[in-house]
Amino acid sequence: MFRTIVIAGTITAQGTLVRDHHDGRITISTGTQTFTGWPVR
Repeated sequence: MFRTIVIAGTITAQGTLVRDHHDGRITISTGTQTFTGWPVR
C-alpha cells in the first residue's frame, strides 16, 4: 500500500508501507531508503 508520512514539520515522504508501530507511526520504503514518521491523514 502506498502511504505518505510527515518526517519533520512540513517534510513529507511517500512510499510503500513496511511496518506499523505501536505509537501510531509507520515505516515506509522509497525503494532505496526507509523512513519512519507520522501518517498524513
